[in-house]
Amino acid sequence: MIKQSRGFTLIEIIVALAIFGMLSIGAYTVLDAGVRSQQQTEFRLDELSKLQRTIQSIEKDLQMLSLRIVRDELGDKIPLLRGQSDPSGQASFIEFTRANWRNPAHLPRSNLQHVIYNFTQGELTRQHNLFLDQAANSPKVTRNLLQDMHSMSIGFLDKNNQWQTSWGIFGGQSSEVPLPKAIKISMEIDTFGLIERIILVDLVANTKQAVKQ
Repeated sequence: MIKQSRGFTLIEIIVALAIFGMLSIGAYTVLDAGVRSQQQTEFRLDELSKLQRTIQSIEKDLQMLSLRIVRDELGDKIPLLRGQSDPSGQASFIEFTRANWRNPAHLPRSNLQHVIYNFTQGELTRQHNLFLDQAANSPKVTRNLLQDMHSMSIGFLDKNNQWQTSWGIFGGQSSEVPLPKAIKISMEIDTFGLIERIILVDLVANTKQAVKQ
């Protein structure tokens, strides 16, 4: 007697397709979660790299603080270091001249560089002048460092160990404004929260002055 082969019933096929569909959805969910996790990790690493470069740039510039007096567009002398921070943390700047500006192309320029870090509207930029003593049409180079920041404030430690929100910007002061003992940089960013750095500017400047003499 010949046995007849029996195929799959419609219900079995539907159940098999349902199981396959559930497995496919599960696999896609796991893959999608992995891709999203990788993208978030890459984004955080990129933001961390930008933050580290910015902090290193500020610290390196301040550690190379020069005692050379420069003049503004009107010919007036600028204090060795000046800056101001809004109490709300929505606007701040710091301005000074740094030494050891590398010149691998051997361009006809000084090895000193006048630097301005400016924070406004959630964006931090670094600007430097190509010439120390400025004129109305002096060329400037601006570089964007960080964006989408909540706030940034700069504190200046005076000789009485009190933190000030401004330094060397008041009318009538000469270029002989003393340097602060330290500078505190506080930045609030979505990804990393509050970041603070304290730089002992006075110690660095005194050391360079001693070497210079």
